[in-house]
Amino acid sequence: MSLDTQESPDQVASEELEIQQLDEGVIQAAYIPDFKVDDMILYFSPSLENPKEVYHDLPDKARDRWGGYFTKKGYKFLSDPSGRPPIEGPFQVKPGKMRIEILEPGKIFSPKPCFKKTASSEGIPIMSLEKKRPFDQWKPTYIKSHGFMKRFEAPHAVPRAVDYALWEVEESAEIPGSVSWENAEQILLEYAQGNSQVQEVLGELFEKRSEEFSLGSEVYLRVLGKADEEGLKKVCDYHNYPMTTKRSQVAKALAQLGDQRSLDALLVLLEDEEPEVRTTALKALGSAGVPSDHRAAEILREFQNSEEITERVWATEALYRGGDEDQYKELVKMIKEVDLPLMDMGELGQTLVALKLYSTVPFIIKRTRHERPEIRDDAAEVLRELTGLDPEFYGSDTLEKRRKAVKVWDRWWSDYKKQRKQEAKKG
Repeated sequence: MSLDTQESPDQVASEELEIQQLDEGVIQAAYIPDFKVDDMILYFSPSLENPKEVYHDLPDKARDRWGGYFTKKGYKFLSDPSGRPPIEGPFQVKPGKMRIEILEPGKIFSPKPCFKKTASSEGIPIMSLEKKRPFDQWKPTYIKSHGFMKRFEAPHAVPRAVDYALWEVEESAEIPGSVSWENAEQILLEYAQGNSQVQEVLGELFEKRSEEFSLGSEVYLRVLGKADEEGLKKVCDYHNYPMTTKRSQVAKALAQLGDQRSLDALLVLLEDEEPEVRTTALKALGSAGVPSDHRAAEILREFQNSEEITERVWATEALYRGGDEDQYKELVKMIKEVDLPLMDMGELGQTLVALKLYSTVPFIIKRTRHERPEIRDDAAEVLRELTGLDPEFYGSDTLEKRRKAVKVWDRWWSDYKKQRKQEAKKG
């Protein structure tokens, strides 16, 4: 769609045009941006098919925080529609499909950032993005991780992109608002897959870094676990690391990875001397899922009798994810009978969303009528995520206002049941 109207700068920045999706994309720059590259909204001039240059925008909050990344041409593009070249847009690359390529820094001039529509296509200059990383007024004058990184001796030489990514991860924990570590994690994963040397460097960093700022450990373990089977094995082998803080990080990483190949390591962590490690290990078993014939299943059944609701939830989730569909009834029973917000029940609401258990919607709707407003608000948040509908609902609203919002979810549930019946008839 062509954009040649005469809106104000604020209107241009927030215009509600339908964003079309691109299957993939590559950002080429001499640095790793502080904003998420997945958030970039792209405009091609004169067209997507035959682009000569690219302009970008960011969502409101990211634009306000990282406005320094816009060139003068970028600001003019957003604020002066009458001065724009012919363009087609807006476009956005599908989540997780935007790659980053680090360009070699020029000896005199910095290379111009570019966008590639595919990995093999030619780069198109991004006229709105600065060549150099802008000054960040919120960046601390002293960053503790710099000392560690300067002293760290990597067991292998790594590509420039990996080196940049490692520094970015270590810095990010100390820089307010920066999400450059998410871009850096994507780069590290790309280079770690099938690369034993990069994996060894990540492992060495995990072992030697301080846990004062834990972000680095979280990223390195997550990258290793996702890289390949050898990387996951490396993470699991840290289950008996002598430092409690390190074992705790391993348990957290395995909880995020949710891989059944880590069950043996998690069983060891489940008997750790530290309560925090044991708790996280049980949560990790919930994320991974445990088949009913695995030796961990019997242990989980014991946890289902625990006085702690979080332990009961995670144990039940583990068995359900492992294939025991009878555990669904136990999940519903807890939704109906426990007088706590789902968030306080081992984040049960997020589990229902992750498992797409739409059949629990009527039971959660009943929670919107609970006498306690915090339970009503919690239920509404889960319903928003399960149904994709966001009627105005606040737990402290009048009964009439709440009923009006709940009717939206009631209708969704009615439509969902009809759809399921039609699908069942078709066979």
